[in-house]
Amino acid sequence: MAKPITVFSNTHSLVFDKYNLKLAVVLICPNNVSRLWCLISSDLLFNVLNISRQFLSICVSMHGKFLNIAKVYSANDYTARRSLWKNLSNLQDSWCIIGDFNTLLASDESKGGSIPNQVSCFLFNSWVNSNKLLDMPITSPFFTWSNGKSGTHRIEHKLDHAFVTVIVLSSGIIIDFS
Repeated sequence: MAKPITVFSNTHSLVFDKYNLKLAVVLICPNNVSRLWCLISSDLLFNVLNISRQFLSICVSMHGKFLNIAKVYSANDYTARRSLWKNLSNLQDSWCIIGDFNTLLASDESKGGSIPNQVSCFLFNSWVNSNKLLDMPITSPFFTWSNGKSGTHRIEHKLDHAFVTVIVLSSGIIIDFS
């Protein structure tokens, strides 16, 4: 799953075919720009569970096991994110939730700039804790967003996370977050 900011075209299908992928879902904004894509191996079975402005989710069947996957690209405004927390709550079964959450879990996920919005951090932490999610280590750089400036004007944040439910870890399903 990815968040390419591009206009979707048929030329992408040539790349999909080359890597044995099929397009499961595309979330397109009103300006015809793709907000989220879900590409999946042609060998896997899947069902689309939900599509919203801030996430899409699918259920993938692998060797008799099922994994629910949600790809998030959340709103910048913390009040708009409340619907995301509500829609992705009370998670049952095996879930992997990955993406750009546009908020921080803690102040150490921010470097430079002003103090992070404490209400936003609290709501994000509440969602993570109430769903008993584990924040998995990812191999990308720690800070996943910057304002593109340098020196004392540079601001960096860790906005991307990969969460799993405890059931995923005990199921024997192997997920590579690299």
